[in-house]
Amino acid sequence: MALLVLVAAIIFVAGLIKSHRRIIQTQREKLSLLQKSELILRSSERKYRTLVESMEEAVFVIDTQGNLLFANQYFGRLLRSKPDLLINKPLRSLLTGKSVEPLFGSVDQAFESSLAGKTEYKLNTYKGELWFEAMLVPQYNDHGKLVSILCISRNITDRKALEDRLQALVSTLKKQHEVLQSLSGEVYRVQEEERKRISRELHDEIGQSMTAIDLSLQLIKDRHLKNKGLKSAITECQHLVQQTADKIHDFLFELRPPILDDLGLIPAMKFYSRGFSKRTGIDVHFRCDKAVETIDPERKTMMYRVYQEGLNNVAKHANAENIDVSIEKVARKILLTITDDGAGFMPDSALDRSGDYSGFGLLGIKERALPFGGKVVIDSQPGQGACLSLELPLNLSQQFYNTQES
Repeated sequence: MALLVLVAAIIFVAGLIKSHRRIIQTQREKLSLLQKSELILRSSERKYRTLVESMEEAVFVIDTQGNLLFANQYFGRLLRSKPDLLINKPLRSLLTGKSVEPLFGSVDQAFESSLAGKTEYKLNTYKGELWFEAMLVPQYNDHGKLVSILCISRNITDRKALEDRLQALVSTLKKQHEVLQSLSGEVYRVQEEERKRISRELHDEIGQSMTAIDLSLQLIKDRHLKNKGLKSAITECQHLVQQTADKIHDFLFELRPPILDDLGLIPAMKFYSRGFSKRTGIDVHFRCDKAVETIDPERKTMMYRVYQEGLNNVAKHANAENIDVSIEKVARKILLTITDDGAGFMPDSALDRSGDYSGFGLLGIKERALPFGGKVVIDSQPGQGACLSLELPLNLSQQFYNTQES
C-alpha cells in the first residue's frame, strides 16, 4: 500500500514538474517576444526621432495645460535654445507678441473641437520675423482621451513675400485700370467735343455754301438763260448739289446730331429711329421715360452712342424685322434695353476682339459705359434674337416724370 502511494506521489510530482516546465517555456517565449517588440519599438522611435530632428520644420507637442512636451532641434534653433530646456515650459511664455495669437487660438480650438486644424502665424526668431504655416493634429492616449496637440510648422516666409508682391502688383494693375478707364472717358469726351465742333463747322460753312450755290444756280437759270439745254444742265447740277447736301446732312447727323444738343436725347433717338427704319426696313418700337432728360449731357451722349451702335449691330448681323427699345427708371438707375427678333448669337464669341464682331461693336459699348459706372449685359442664343441692356446709375437728386410712348 505504501508503495502505491509513493508511486502516485512520484507521478504527481513528475506531472507538476512537466507543467512548470511548460509554463517556464511559455514565459520565456513571451519574454523573448516582448524583448523583440521593445527592440522594434526602440528602433522605430529612433527612426521617428531622427526623422523629426532632421526636418527643416518646427515640430512640437503641447499638453492640455499649454506646456511643451516635446520640441525638435529646428524649433529649438528658432528660439536659440536646446530643446530639452524648453520642455514643460508654457508655450505662451516662449512665443510672445500679437503675431503668434493665431497659433494659440488654433491650439485652443483644436482642444475644444478635437479636430485637426491649420493656421498661419508670424514668429520673431534669430533670423528675424518669419512666417509659418502650422498643422495641428490632436493626440490621444490608450483610453481614447485627448492629451496633447502635435504642431508641425513650415516656413512660408518666401511664399508670403511672393503673395505680398503679387498683391501689390494686383493693386497697381487695379489703379492703372482705373486710370485707363478715366482716360477712356476723357478720350470719348474729347472725341464728342471734336465731333460737335466739326459738325457745327460743316453745318455752318459747307451747308450754307451748298445752299448759296443752289440759290445762285436757280437765279442764273431764271434770269439770265434762255438756252433750254443749258437750263437742263443747271437743273442737273442743282440735283447734284441737293444730293450732296443731303449726304452732308446725313453725315452730320451720324457725326453729331444737332438735335441732341438742341432738343434733347429723346427727340434725337426718335429721329434716328425713323431714319434707321427708312434705310433698313426694320421697324423700331420706341418707349422712353422722360427721366432720361434729367441726366447730364455727357451721359446723354453716351446713351445715344450705345443706342446708335446697338441698332447698327442689329442691322449688320441680326437679320431682324423688329426692334423693341425701352428706356425706363428702375430703382436708382436708368435701364436702356434693345431687343430684336433676329438670328441671335453667342455673346462670348461676339465679344472676342479677334472675331467678326471685333472693333467698336459690342465691346466698345461696354467700354463706353464703364467711365460712367454703367453696366452692359448681353443676352442672346442662336435663333432666339438678342437683348442688349445698359444700366446707368443716377444721382439721388434727379427727378423722374411720367412715361411717354411712341
